[in-house]
Amino acid sequence: MPTVIEDNRKRLGHMPNLAFQSMSIDRPYPYDADTFHAVYAHLTLHYFTHDIMQSVVTEIHRVLKPGGLLLFACKSPADPAHGKGREIEQDMFDFNGKIRHFFSEDYVRGLLTGIFQIVTIESHRGKLYRQRAGWITVAARAT
Repeated sequence: MPTVIEDNRKRLGHMPNLAFQSMSIDRPYPYDADTFHAVYAHLTLHYFTHDIMQSVVTEIHRVLKPGGLLLFACKSPADPAHGKGREIEQDMFDFNGKIRHFFSEDYVRGLLTGIFQIVTIESHRGKLYRQRAGWITVAARAT
């Protein structure tokens, strides 16, 4: 079974300015400051506690060029799984070993204040991977 990276390389490898790399998101990134024009995270950031998220956002800001874009999607409190399981911290739950941090608009604003200027925040309800879901999409510019 191919990994996500292998699958994406096969589908999108013809794009010379697109790279895929497996790395630990919660450790310093192996890139110089001001390297990237954009960082995109699709349903990956909602697995981390608030403390780790603060570090992740700071590190993403470090590797973005001034004015670079942070684009991400995370589960939101509108998701049917919100509130299920043992609460680890506010809006973060462990449900049968699946840990999710549900991002509200207020949480995103607080997380990004001071280092990013929010361009858009949108809340969504619908289906993701054939299941009912609630999620938030965010575009923010590095200040």
